[in-house]
Amino acid sequence: MTSSSSKSAYAELQIISYKDLESRQPESLKKIFSACQEDGFFYLDLIGTAKSNFLRTVSDVVTASQSLFDLPLAEKMTFDTNKLGSLKNYGYKPIGRNTGVIKGKQDGHEIFLAPRDTLLKLGDHSDGLSYPAKLQNDIPLLETFSAESHQICLTILACLSTMLNCGSLTEYHLPDKTSTSATALIKYPAQKLGADQGGHIAHTDVGSLTLLFCEQTGLQVLRSAADDWINVKPVPGYAIVNIGDSLRHMSGRVFKSCLHRVLCDPAGQDRDRFSTIYFLRPQTDATFRDENGKEWKSIDWHVRKFDAFRHSKAEEVERLLKGES
Repeated sequence: MTSSSSKSAYAELQIISYKDLESRQPESLKKIFSACQEDGFFYLDLIGTAKSNFLRTVSDVVTASQSLFDLPLAEKMTFDTNKLGSLKNYGYKPIGRNTGVIKGKQDGHEIFLAPRDTLLKLGDHSDGLSYPAKLQNDIPLLETFSAESHQICLTILACLSTMLNCGSLTEYHLPDKTSTSATALIKYPAQKLGADQGGHIAHTDVGSLTLLFCEQTGLQVLRSAADDWINVKPVPGYAIVNIGDSLRHMSGRVFKSCLHRVLCDPAGQDRDRFSTIYFLRPQTDATFRDENGKEWKSIDWHVRKFDAFRHSKAEEVERLLKGES
């Protein structure tokens, strides 16, 4: 992951063609393996592929999320994720509930999560869940986004399995098995100049793969040097993909789960920032060992990690946010 010396420079992430991954082109397999080892982040080019129509779905999901977040706070809070279970993969989280980027301040984003299990009616979730009326007509859209995103992730995992030569990583993410995988709609409201509440605290992701679609800047990744943050530029037609803790551990720490955060970009401070994300996470009964050799169930790692977002930056919390136990 490189950049020029300018503070406004962007990370030079590897660009991986999804079309080439589908056909298992050797050079693309080498590139994606290298990107996961060295950076933990890469661009996935979906232009001109069988997933080109999927990009229109992404655009439609963004439009739906804008209408959702325009609802009165009281209506959104009827779907408060704190009241809907311990997994934090369903419902609404308001601004300011979690620890923020700036020490002593709270976060600056609101989020609505729709779990894959309920969207696709898997396991004990055949009856689905309720959603805000404003979003109800768009549930088929979210179902499509979830299913297509999951298939993209499985293709990536199959390619990485080939290069890793350690068995199939897809076996931990079987389509008919329950997991905490979820679609996330996120809004970072426009900030007044100099506002000190905003963004998303530095962290690694809890799951296996994250597919991010956004149009505005704000995402930053940490390079190897201490406190050396670099911006990631959104590119139309590309997903920004990153490795999460679970895949890092499943790979025996071959792959990198990179620290990242979201800050309000001064250049776009007067505009709302919207992100559409798919979090691929292992099935709940999957197991892996951390860097200390301790065995974890996927579901236990998930719950412990999410607890860290609600606490101050104590030493233990700092380790968890970095993907360490």
